[in-house]
Amino acid sequence: MLRFLVEASGCLTSHYLIAAIQQAGHQAIASDIQEEIAARHMADDFILMPSAKDPLLWEKTIELMRSHRIDVVIPTFDDTLTGWSERKELFAAMGIHVMISDHHTIKTCTDKWLTYSHFKNHQLPMPLTSTEQVYPLIKPRLGRGSAGVRVEQNAVAMQGHISQQLLQGREYTVDVLVGINRKPLCIVPRYRASVREGKSIVGVVEISDETSRLVHKVCESFTFKGPVNIQLIDDVTQGLQVIEINPRLGGGSALAFAASTNWIPAMIAIFIDNIEPKIPPVQNGMKMYRYYAEHFVN
Repeated sequence: MLRFLVEASGCLTSHYLIAAIQQAGHQAIASDIQEEIAARHMADDFILMPSAKDPLLWEKTIELMRSHRIDVVIPTFDDTLTGWSERKELFAAMGIHVMISDHHTIKTCTDKWLTYSHFKNHQLPMPLTSTEQVYPLIKPRLGRGSAGVRVEQNAVAMQGHISQQLLQGREYTVDVLVGINRKPLCIVPRYRASVREGKSIVGVVEISDETSRLVHKVCESFTFKGPVNIQLIDDVTQGLQVIEINPRLGGGSALAFAASTNWIPAMIAIFIDNIEPKIPPVQNGMKMYRYYAEHFVN
């Protein structure tokens, strides 16, 4: 039985990952910078983490991983992805498996300008992008989610930002599990049929050959390993374009698990056993409905 660290467990979507770890026969160790979170009572143990801005973040994290006997980390918090990838070998020497792609890949994908440069060099489709205010859509280079993203007509200071061509069309999220040879083992495209407060509350799996071909090309150009979350838009004039890559599990990846299989045993096979797991066919058309639920503690 392995002890898995679940990052940022105060997030309203963390429960699916805790449940998946437990259903696979392992222990889920919730963690957050706040103590009063529901996940603390759903998981097998809880770690109060330092803030990502703490200058001693990694010294404290290393000690917490040791004292709580963590065996596996699945990084899901954007602010610490680079830090985990930088220290994979350090944690491996401690007997801790960090389930994330290599540092160069993480650095490229978490910086939107580096991502665009990579796509341009590999002739992959992505909206035109600049570090100057050339296009109307303004994004932080290192931002996460939709924070700081806006359409701007007035002049703005562009330091730490990019401007990007504004596209129109249906957006998709593609959850991808990449094996030991950079090949996608599972591709689950989904669209958000309903959104509330920035979170998908109704998601639908929609498989297409075009999406699959694009995902394979993207994966061939990177050295991904494990879970990857690719954001697409089917533009009305340009067709499928990649708008962002998150080299981690996403909040809506619960649908990918349900439509295929619990990815936790598969990730153990990839990162620990160094073998390619077999993934069953994805169930096209599966829907996910999300709702708030209560958890009571005396």
